[in-house]
Amino acid sequence: MLLCGRLCDWSTRSRRGSTHCTLHLEGATTESWHIGSTPGHLSGTYIKSLQVFHGAMAIGVLVLFFVVLFYAIDLSGQIGLGDDSVIRMLSIVHLAYGALMYPFSMFIFHRISTRRTGPPSDAASSDQVLNSLRIASVVRLAMIEGVAFFGLVVLFLAIQSGILQQVPLYWLNSCSSLIMLTFVVYAFPTRERLERLVAGLVADR
Repeated sequence: MLLCGRLCDWSTRSRRGSTHCTLHLEGATTESWHIGSTPGHLSGTYIKSLQVFHGAMAIGVLVLFFVVLFYAIDLSGQIGLGDDSVIRMLSIVHLAYGALMYPFSMFIFHRISTRRTGPPSDAASSDQVLNSLRIASVVRLAMIEGVAFFGLVVLFLAIQSGILQQVPLYWLNSCSSLIMLTFVVYAFPTRERLERLVAGLVADR
């Protein structure tokens, strides 16, 4: 369009808290891009569904953490005499897994929440933005939770074999659970956070 020297005339008008942009091209079909009002489409049901999901994921990790902790207390007098090479290897894998998965989960979140699956009028609709945000949130938190569960399993194996009492350093495998719980608190989907996030996602599209 720039090579042909055509100019684009964008007209914007406010309608029920939403923005409607129309692109006029000489000899071309008029194309509309409708961006719905962010606050109006963030229903209480949508927000509560995300809050329940985040809370349930956090509770699952928290419950397993306390199970492992009580198991460690119960077997506190047991000291293993075997080789800790397996636990050491699993701890290294856990560290590498977390180092890879944390940034990758953020990348996937941004990729899914900002993708376009149709023409501009469809891609910029509030319903599609909110649906993409829900999917991206689920995938991101599931990845982070996977790292936490992996660390707790390694910790459980270390307790069961008596290696943890011999090498308390393996308690560091519980750090991924603390990271996951901290992330849930930091990113818990309140209405204000979702409004800011959706507004940014609409702008990115």
